[in-house]
Amino acid sequence: MILLSPATVFDSACTAIATGCAVYVALRDGRWRKTGLAKQLSDRIDLAQKTADLWHDSAPARELKAEIDRQGGILTVHTERIVTMATQVEVARVESAAKAAAISAEHAAAGVDRIEAILLKKALNT
Repeated sequence: MILLSPATVFDSACTAIATGCAVYVALRDGRWRKTGLAKQLSDRIDLAQKTADLWHDSAPARELKAEIDRQGGILTVHTERIVTMATQVEVARVESAAKAAAISAEHAAAGVDRIEAILLKKALNT
């Protein structure tokens, strides 16, 4: 009795399976050729390729392109609007500058009032 190693048994099993697959494919191919299924499959593949090649000139493709162009225009308009809009940081900065200007104006008004008071006192005392 001959003892075979597990590797030899595995290799033999893989070879048998591969041979079985090759025989099955050959038989199926012969059957497809006899029944015309291979020609039908080839014709369907050719038709699909022609349809794909001509799709960009079809009505659905033109409608899709028009919709994409329309959406692109809308995105451009929105992008331009977003670019010109102030951010919250910018708004806060402007509000801060406005408050600082209002405080500065109040201080200036108080200074003007003091100067007027001094000038009036001098004018009355002379």
